[in-house]
Amino acid sequence: MSCNKIITDGYYTIGFADEKASYADLVTEYDRKVEEFLKSEILAVHPDHKIIAEEGYSGSAVLTQEPTWIIDPIDGTSNFVSR
Repeated sequence: MSCNKIITDGYYTIGFADEKASYADLVTEYDRKVEEFLKSEILAVHPDHKIIAEEGYSGSAVLTQEPTWIIDPIDGTSNFVSR
């Protein structure tokens, strides 16, 4: 599995998006799948690194001196949905 495969599958089958904070702030199941895939791949190699991910962000993350990854799984979800 790869991010490319997840996104390509989603591009041809997407039919539903949830609103987050507003009608213009969308999230799809493919955003979530890519985010989970990236998190698992990063943590498999760097188990001590921190991850701040857009779709799972609760507002409680604290930036420290620890290595930190910031993930935006599909930048431009509204364009992805409306293709």
